[in-house]
Amino acid sequence: MPAPASPWIFALALACCGSVATHAHQLNTETDQMARWLAQIDRARQLAVPPPPEGVRETRWNELSPAGWNPGKILQRLEVSKVSGSDPRAREIETQILREWDNAPTVPMPTATPIRLTGYPLMSGDAGGLAKTIVLVPYHGSGIHRPPAPANQRVMVFLKNGVPRNMGETPIWVTGTLHPLATPTVFGRVGYTMTDATWQKYPVATYPLPSYNPLH
Repeated sequence: MPAPASPWIFALALACCGSVATHAHQLNTETDQMARWLAQIDRARQLAVPPPPEGVRETRWNELSPAGWNPGKILQRLEVSKVSGSDPRAREIETQILREWDNAPTVPMPTATPIRLTGYPLMSGDAGGLAKTIVLVPYHGSGIHRPPAPANQRVMVFLKNGVPRNMGETPIWVTGTLHPLATPTVFGRVGYTMTDATWQKYPVATYPLPSYNPLH
């Protein structure tokens, strides 16, 4: 009997199944004045986020993925939306997804320009002390209790100032020079490396987090 697939494969299936319904819901709410008003407020709050230091380029996660690479289409090709808990193909499909995620292509980065990236730190080792090496991911729980991000949506970060190991649920800003250098880690293959980086807490109580849709 095949080993059961990890729970995240079913989360991906739900995301695929729900994409059409979500889009239809968005089309309906766009006609609602209150929805438009709230969207304007959110855009205004996004524009009010303090810019990075001079000479540092604000970067979104989707910029780290080539325009022609679409993980949503990969999931459709593998028919993830048809997978159920009793499907004997679940483990095989999960393995194929992880293979695609590990081979996710990167994009060239200007090495002379440091960037600022918002994300969540993944840390291995003891629960106490500071971590000077982290894997930055775009959403909380990536690869732990939520579907893992593809390799081009993970960054190995070498920090000059360590992150407390109890901050895994806290969004942070990381600033440094990004290189498309792949690295194997306990959290899976990582597509980028950032060196001589610094971090600070993202002011999430004041400003909204950047929007992120992993299936685009």
